[in-house]
Formats: sequence, C-alpha cells, structure tokens
Amino acid sequence: MGPGARRVRVACPLDCFDTCAMIATVESGRIVKLEGDPDHPITRGFLCSKGQRLAERASSPQRVTTPLVRDEAGQWRQCTWDEALDLVAAQLADTRERLGSLGVYYNSDAGSMGMLKSLDERFWNMYGGATLPAGSLCSSAGIAALTAHYGRYTSPDPLDIPNSRFIILWGKNPAVTSIHMLPLLKEAKARGARVALIDPVRTESAAVAHQVIQPRPGSDGALALAMAGAIIREGLADEDYIAAHVHGYEEFSQRALTWTCERAASECDVPADVIRGLAMEYARTRPASIWVGFGLQRHAGGGGAVRAIDALTVITGNVGVSGGGTGYAHRNTRRNKPLEARERASAHRRLPRGALGKALLEADEPPIEVCFITRSNPMCQSPNTASLQKALSRMKLVVVADMFMTDTARAAHVFLPCAGPLEEDDVLMSYWHNFVSYSPAAVEPPGLARSDLEIWSALAQRLGFGEEFSRTPRQWIEYALKPMAKHGVMLGALAERGWMRDPKAPMVPWADGAFPTPTGKIELWSSSAQSWGADPLPGYIRPAEVVCGDYPLTLISAQPRHRLHSQFDEVNDYWDDTGLPPLRVHPDVATSRGIADGATVRLVSRRGSARFRCVYDEGLRRDTVACTNGRPVHRGGGVNYLTGSYISDIGMQAALYDCQCELEPDQ
Repeated sequence: MGPGARRVRVACPLDCFDTCAMIATVESGRIVKLEGDPDHPITRGFLCSKGQRLAERASSPQRVTTPLVRDEAGQWRQCTWDEALDLVAAQLADTRERLGSLGVYYNSDAGSMGMLKSLDERFWNMYGGATLPAGSLCSSAGIAALTAHYGRYTSPDPLDIPNSRFIILWGKNPAVTSIHMLPLLKEAKARGARVALIDPVRTESAAVAHQVIQPRPGSDGALALAMAGAIIREGLADEDYIAAHVHGYEEFSQRALTWTCERAASECDVPADVIRGLAMEYARTRPASIWVGFGLQRHAGGGGAVRAIDALTVITGNVGVSGGGTGYAHRNTRRNKPLEARERASAHRRLPRGALGKALLEADEPPIEVCFITRSNPMCQSPNTASLQKALSRMKLVVVADMFMTDTARAAHVFLPCAGPLEEDDVLMSYWHNFVSYSPAAVEPPGLARSDLEIWSALAQRLGFGEEFSRTPRQWIEYALKPMAKHGVMLGALAERGWMRDPKAPMVPWADGAFPTPTGKIELWSSSAQSWGADPLPGYIRPAEVVCGDYPLTLISAQPRHRLHSQFDEVNDYWDDTGLPPLRVHPDVATSRGIADGATVRLVSRRGSARFRCVYDEGLRRDTVACTNGRPVHRGGGVNYLTGSYISDIGMQAALYDCQCELEPDQ
C-alpha cells in the first residue's frame, strides 16, 4: 500500500448467493484493490470476476454522474439536481391529484442489495401507495413452492454441505452463480459424497459431478415425480418420519405412483433405468441433499416442479437432519418491516413482472402515466421487450435512477445518477448463507451522483413528508437492526469486525419438527396452494410453449460468468469482434441448417428475432439452444425480443424459459 492508503471492510451488494465479505484498499479517494476477506467462512479470501471488478465498474468513463433531462427535441441535456427533482416531484404531485397514487408505477429489483434499499418502499407508501411489481424474474415460483410445504421458505446453511453423503445439483450451476459453494462440494466429495448434476444444458459445474443427467427443458417435475414413485414402490420412503411430520402423503403417493420411470422417460427424454438408478441411490444414501437452481422454475409449471423435487426430500426423511434438506433460498435473517411503513399506503395495486409491458398497456382505473425505475433494467431483462418499449413510449414521465445509460435509461425523460456499490452505507444479508455484513461507504460517489437515501429524502421533502426521512444512514441502520439487536447483531459489533453470523439462523432448518403451516406439518397436500387457485399437490405442467415443427428449439438464457444480468457489460466487453453474443448450438442442429461454427445466425420466435454468433457445443441437447441473458439491446443484444409474457403456476414467476425458436442463417 502507498502512503495514506487505508483498508476498509465492505461487502458485495450484488444479486448473488455469496454476498462476499471484502477488503477494499483506498488511495486518494479511489478503490485501487478489492480482495475477499480471508477470515470469512464463506468468502475464504477469493472473489468472482464480478466482485473483483466492482471498483473498475464504479470508475468507468461510461458512468453518468450528472442529472439529465430531455429537451424539447428529445435530446439529453445536463441539469442541476434541483431542476430534476423539482420536475419529478411536480409530476408525482400532479398525477396523485388527478389519478391517485396508483397512476405511478414504481419498478425496482435487486440491482444492488441492502437493508436500507427498502427505504424506497417507505417512500412510496408515504406517497400513498404506488402501483408496484408482483412476482419475480428470478425465483418466486420456488419460494412459493417451499412456502406451501413448510409455511415459510428457508434452506440449509451451506456450511452444512460437507455433511451430505449424496448431493443433487438440480438446475444449479455454482461454478458460475455461486462459486463459494465449490469448496464445500469438494469437501463433501473428499468425505465420500457423490454428486449428481441435473440440467438440460451441460454447464461448467459438470466438472464437480459424478453423474450428469440432461432432461428435456421444463420436464423436471415429471422427473421428480417418477423418482418419488420409484422410491415409494421400493419401500424406501421413511414411513416413521412421514407419519409424524407430513400431511397429504397418501394423496401425493397416489399421484407419484402414476409416474413410472418409463412414463417419465418419454416426457423427459432420459432413459428409465437412469431415472430409477438416480432415485435408488438418492433414497439409499443418507443424509442426502438437493440444491435447486432458479432456472428450472422459470417455466409454466415451475412451482409444481420445485414442490415435486422437495417432496423427494420430505418422503425420504431428509428434513431437519444435518447434511439433508432442500437448498434454494431463505430469509433466515429477520428484517425490519416498520422500515417500510406499509400501513401508510392508502391504495394498493400490483402488476406482474413477467408480463410487465402488457400489464402497463392494459392498466386502467387509473391508467399508468408515470414510471419510476431504480435498481433494475426491465427493458433488457423483462420478457417481451417490444411490449415494454411500447408501454414506456406512452408514458408522460419515465424516471430512471442508475449509474449507466442502460436500455431502460434510454427510454427515460429524467436520469438521476445514483451512488454505486461501496459508495454508501448499508447492511447486507445473503439469501444463501447466514452471515450479516456491514458495508460502510469506502469512497464518495463521483461527480454529482447521490445515494438512494439522499434521492428519496429530497423527493420526500418536496412532497411534504420529508420528516419521515430525517435519519442519517447510520441511524437508519441502527433502526433497521432493532429486531436483531436482542440476539447481539448490532451496528457496533458489525462495524468492529465487518460481519457476523446471525446466531438465530438455523444450521439445519426444521430440526425441531415445528412447521408454521395450518396443520403444523409439512404439507404435501397444501391448503395454501389450494387457496392460490393452484394444484394442492406437487405436480407436473408442461411448458407454455412445446416443441413444434415451426419452432423446434427451446431457448435457455442463463446467467453469464462475467456479468450479473445486464451489469458489468459497461466495463468489459466479453464478446467477439462481430459484436454479437454467442449462441451455443449442437453441431448436428447447426449443420442440418447449413450453419457453420462461428457463423452469424438469427434466432426467431413467435414474437421476434435476435442475431447471434453460432458456437458449436456437443454437450448441448439437440432440442435446445443456449445463450446468456443481459446483453444490452443497444450493444447487439436483445434476447427478450424472443421471450413471451408467460407466468408460472404459483408465485407469479416469469416463465422466461418457455420459449420455442427456430435457427436460421443470417442473410
């Protein structure tokens, strides 16, 4: 370190399982180095490429650091904060007066995480209650599935993984999406555990697996039901555990027994003996765990699929035991609901994220005339891009708070430059592990960029409820941590070390056998699911689009290694010289259409088309093509011009992977 340099303990706020603890080296007001905290039990001293480049991204010359408004000719011009905020506040006040608060749609997601990010909900509740998004582009069908079974969703602590003797990675690719899981898997393997990987796409995580199974996309529910049926037929279900802790087993077993391995083989395109063998090995090896990825529930039957997979954990008695369980996501760490002040909203309305463009266009009583968008880039990430473009083009005012001129920002009338990661104080919690981290601002935001809290406070002042945002960031953090303070999770302790494990978070969920469901048991027959208008039992629903002659290929658009959704493309362009994103295609599929490796191709769906560079991949199924999500439209991307506005069976999850296409040479 140079003279005057200092080291600051911070944490990664990205939408990632690992929520890494980091050490930032700061010189002359700039972060010059980021390292993983070697003492953190999960981070273990190393970071992914995205975490390593957070500082580079923050100082990118492409970053916008001055407020912008559109002039009469539609061109951007720089302005002061007062001008931008006055314009926005005036339109918010006018819309509320004429249409009510629901005439404003507010869209946020997980572009950056943190306890204080929920102050945006406080702002809109104080405003009166804006129209908000419902469901998820990410994980909500799986969350609903586990909630239906257990009364709330939770997962085993990942530090318990080495105690498993058999591990199924079902649609999960930790080599890209959760790299700190890999050492835990290797430790389990060193202790004798076997690992099976189930994924339509042969991913990087195949390197840690003993067995790789590639079912037809969207058929996971059928595969899980057939495995359950085989386990029940062979008398391998844990009858004692079921009798004590499971509601609806008889009804579930009747359904599972209709799914023979041969029936599932036809549906999943996996040999019956492979399905049977996997079921027998899983049931006979204790303890066993299943770690479910988010991708497999991005189908019309996504919730039912996760329920069917979790039913395997339930009927084998792998609940509440070390090394067992279904791993997905959790909110083990308590959050301060009063922070959001939900009781202050006088009106409520939700629109589905998975059909956002369509919903905005059809909204009435009142119609939407203002969109305010933060921590998200829906023009790039939401399904059916064309419909959202149309909806935003009709708005009286579109406001975007961001660091970069994203696809969504390009559709805005006002751009508010916000602080980035490591430039504002917050407390971070993972939805995978159970450590809480304090992340103070390591550096000041560049130029005129402001923190989210400063933006909400300034707008609240203009709209007449500024006193509700009078706390400093440190005071807000202390307030947010109040529910955890009695367990020793306090700002002082966090600031001293940087992180600590929430002492109330379970290492092994449900070890006490107490479930907050109506019956007090795990509900395979779920009254909650029934109340949602869904199948009360775990089941299988085929994808919203099925293979047909015109569109025989299923498109999977998974997470990239070097970006997080649409983030980081501003700093490093990981694409080839053609400027086109790669599309992985089995060589037989490509050659049958006269397409060479490396050729420019066009992928066409019922809704639109997008251009790619063809990359031969013999590990891919012949009915599947694969790309990564997040490539900006204005930089040659646009995969969501292909996807449709489908919603899952439960959880209002965007069924992004129900997308049938055809591949053509680009003329």
